[in-house]
Amino acid sequence: MPVPSVKPLLLMAALLPCSLSGLMLSTRAGAAPPKKATVVTEARKGRETLVIDGAWKFLTDSQSSGEQMSWQKVIPAGAKQIAVPSLWNVQAAPGYSGVAWYWREFEPSIKWKKQTVRLRFEAVSESATVWLNGVTIGQHEGGAVPFEINVTKSLQFGATNTLAVRVEGNAKRGAGIWQGVLLLAHDEAYLSDIFPTAGGLGQLSTSVTLENTSDNSGTATLEGRVIALNKPDKELHRSEQNLSVTPGRNITTLFTSIKGKTLKQWSPDSPALYALQLAF
Repeated sequence: MPVPSVKPLLLMAALLPCSLSGLMLSTRAGAAPPKKATVVTEARKGRETLVIDGAWKFLTDSQSSGEQMSWQKVIPAGAKQIAVPSLWNVQAAPGYSGVAWYWREFEPSIKWKKQTVRLRFEAVSESATVWLNGVTIGQHEGGAVPFEINVTKSLQFGATNTLAVRVEGNAKRGAGIWQGVLLLAHDEAYLSDIFPTAGGLGQLSTSVTLENTSDNSGTATLEGRVIALNKPDKELHRSEQNLSVTPGRNITTLFTSIKGKTLKQWSPDSPALYALQLAF
């Protein structure tokens, strides 16, 4: 993101969970998830990610009768394999528009039992209804944006869980679960939304939304760190803010002021780019 009249910045911010004791974590958001299911554990306590891309079950539902036939509870015998992420009109049902179903079985880690767990779809075209173990857990409209569902109370530990997704899509526009799917297990509070705005003279104003899924208030630290992408180990600036976090949604603003002389002017010959990393 350019800084008017001064230097351009490429801003990246992590959506990270934390405990209310002020656990410090830092990573980039937006990286493409691996294609096979894998568990990625943060260097410090607080978060695990289970990517559930790969082989799913799939079946078209031209009569829109799947729910009456209890497909949300049991995978039908006629379901065939499909890769996620993908478009069904490219892979499994060329030219088909209408309703189709997806299923995925997984077993959550027993370590998640006392954590908050979110199910995240990076994009489903064009609308989706989601069931976990036969129970409706959420709906979403819009095929180009991510959406999340809190599944903490819906998971069954020590057992196989069945995820069912009913999708309505149009083949001409692309239909299906065409971006990755993952489960995030973490402590009770996390960064849910970040919007950085660059101003003049190297100033950044970052609007931050924090979610506290517990019933308790507590204290935490929000930290902003600016680095040069070509030298990620060299810190150019650090800002810190102490917070009092209440249950539910909390909104704050983190201000960062960087000395102009520490930044280099961007040009095609010398593309100086910078990143803003947030830790909560």
